[in-house]
Amino acid sequence: MILETTHSLFKDIQNLVMQANYPCVSAVNSFLREDYMSFEYSAFGSGESAPKLFQNLLDFKERQLSTKAPFFSFWAVYKNSIVKSEIDFEKKLWAELSAVHSHEVQKCMDENKEFKWDPKFSSDPNDKKFCFSNEFATFWR
Repeated sequence: MILETTHSLFKDIQNLVMQANYPCVSAVNSFLREDYMSFEYSAFGSGESAPKLFQNLLDFKERQLSTKAPFFSFWAVYKNSIVKSEIDFEKKLWAELSAVHSHEVQKCMDENKEFKWDPKFSSDPNDKKFCFSNEFATFWR
């Protein structure tokens, strides 16, 4: 477990995933087995955390592959962020992922590398085969 959060936040996560009938079995399993990485960010939807989120996702993917834990999870916690609805959440999440993607493309350009999308998936969000790709690794299939 890598936890970059306060004890209070840990307790909030524990109270959420350990409540009766919590619907995400993967979250419960990852919490009980301590198979997760958790990081705090600020200003959900602003994209200002993109460089840190980008690096944390790369570290997560590496750790996920090395541990082979079936429920290994990544929890991004945005402090002091207000989400008004499911639509608002989706817009803010898309803004964050777009900022991470823009950061990665710029990083590739700065390092004179070609940006590559996982060829098994589409880079077009309107395509049914779309999947977010980061350093040639896919997320959220």
